[in-house]
Amino acid sequence: MAQLRSHMVGKATRRRHFTAGCGVAAIAAAILAPSGLHAQAAQGNFTVDSGAANANRTATIDDIFINSAEAVLTWSPFDMATGTNAIDFLPFGNTINFRSAGDFVVLNRIIANDPNRPIGFNGDVNSLVNGITGGTVMIYSPSGLVIGATGTFDVGNLVLTANDIDTTGGLFGPDGEIRFRGAANSTANILVRAGAQITAPMEGSYVAMVAPRITQQGDVRVNGSTGYVAAESADITINSGLFDINILTGTTVTTNAVNHTGSTGGPSSNGGADHHAIYFVAMPKFRPWPRRGHRPVRRSAGQRHHQRRAFLLAASGVRVE
Repeated sequence: MAQLRSHMVGKATRRRHFTAGCGVAAIAAAILAPSGLHAQAAQGNFTVDSGAANANRTATIDDIFINSAEAVLTWSPFDMATGTNAIDFLPFGNTINFRSAGDFVVLNRIIANDPNRPIGFNGDVNSLVNGITGGTVMIYSPSGLVIGATGTFDVGNLVLTANDIDTTGGLFGPDGEIRFRGAANSTANILVRAGAQITAPMEGSYVAMVAPRITQQGDVRVNGSTGYVAAESADITINSGLFDINILTGTTVTTNAVNHTGSTGGPSSNGGADHHAIYFVAMPKFRPWPRRGHRPVRRSAGQRHHQRRAFLLAASGVRVE
């Protein structure tokens, strides 16, 4: 494992229907209408696959209430067109608030009609526990994600992924791992554009991006640790700022699988158990890989953490500026 020092280093029911009117004609009009005519902030409807959740939705603000410790929501975007451009799932000026009275984890599975179209976030996403930043938001789209220049996240913890998450027995495996299971030979991208802002301000927080390709051009600020992991399949355990990354299947992307030209940082560690680090990992699918057991990146609780450190492990291309 190589240590990277860079200028950054300073610092895881029922279907709700919203139709415009009644009758066959009105339903058809609602289906065919442009996304701007839908009276919800997020341009899609969701079903609750597990856990408990309900929503109060307006044209610009969606309050999603998570009423269980874990919940899985599957979203169907209104935009059903085909092509390659990103779906404007959360337009500029619109807000999604995930709210709960206790700590929570919510997985949002956003499935485009056309698998070639990534899901775009150009508005604001917040997660709140009793009105204070907290909770964990996971967002998955098999076609990839685009966080636009006006997109912001202010959350407890954040996971952005183009790899499906195994939810057998819950959102976490028996050892607390998040089980990322991408489609074979996927090259889907997590793109964070310049100007986008991702903030996880609570002590011990984390941000993880996991996909076959990751392009980070924005501003990520975390009061804990951040992981950029380019792989098709992986198990990742995040505990007190320590990432335990087990790559099961690497990425087919051979050049700049992780391309970081933005900024990643946050407050410095207070020492002791306050672990702050940045992990850059890109594993090739069809090339031998040096492994330490089955965990090519692992930090133990016994290591010293004075400031935020960056750890680089790559054989499929990592570019960091």
